[in-house]
Amino acid sequence: MQDYHIHSSFSGDSDMSMDDACKKAINLKIKEIAFTDHIDLYWPGPIKFEIIDLNQYVSTIKSFQEKYQDELTIKIGVELGIQPHSSDETKNLIAKTELDYIIASIHCVDCMDICEEKFFNQKTSYQAYIRYFEEVLHMVESFEPFSVLGHIDVIRRYYPNPMERNINYRDFAEILDNIFISLIRKNKGIEINTSGFRYGLESFLPSLDFLKRYRQLGGEIVTIGSDAHTSDFVGCKLDQAIDMIRESGFKYLTSFNKMEPSFIKI
Repeated sequence: MQDYHIHSSFSGDSDMSMDDACKKAINLKIKEIAFTDHIDLYWPGPIKFEIIDLNQYVSTIKSFQEKYQDELTIKIGVELGIQPHSSDETKNLIAKTELDYIIASIHCVDCMDICEEKFFNQKTSYQAYIRYFEEVLHMVESFEPFSVLGHIDVIRRYYPNPMERNINYRDFAEILDNIFISLIRKNKGIEINTSGFRYGLESFLPSLDFLKRYRQLGGEIVTIGSDAHTSDFVGCKLDQAIDMIRESGFKYLTSFNKMEPSFIKI
């Protein structure tokens, strides 16, 4: 079992200590975790999503690798929020950092935070979702140093009208197929992010139809992450995520070491 999306106090939106996260994972008998703290340069809001000292970040994770070496495998990861005007700087920032795993995510579109209502102003749900997916496709095609695409349909979490927070794959099939095909061609994967349930979506990010289509197109690389920012959510709904992965036709989860994938039978 793995939890490959955990934010510690190195992220601007979390106060959880790495030690608390490790203890919770051990208590849940999770075998492998990845710390994936935020780097999202030029975030258009009051929170700064930048790891001030990457060397300190890496050395701190290594200290917990040593502390818990007999109980837990801990990977050094980051979650990169990619915007077109910051992608080169982001790439340069991490170029010499010793990482096992990178989640690439889109949190901002057209210099607007997608969790803020102003992004959705004067847009139908279709217009908002397609604009977001256009940005995802551009990132996947143009940005290189990452392992998996994070929470591909996270945009639906923020749509102002709760009745329109579902995305039917068929309505966006062309662009979503292009995203998946590009990921597969580049030997990248997707994550199953379990946070959807705690935001009232009653499904994972992505939902089952997304995952089945990714598998149909030849996708093989898939990880699971809770997106925990507090210890309460470390390991959240990992068993159910495994069930959905199996239902979609996968027989393996993916583990990463120094950015190289390997496969674990489920």
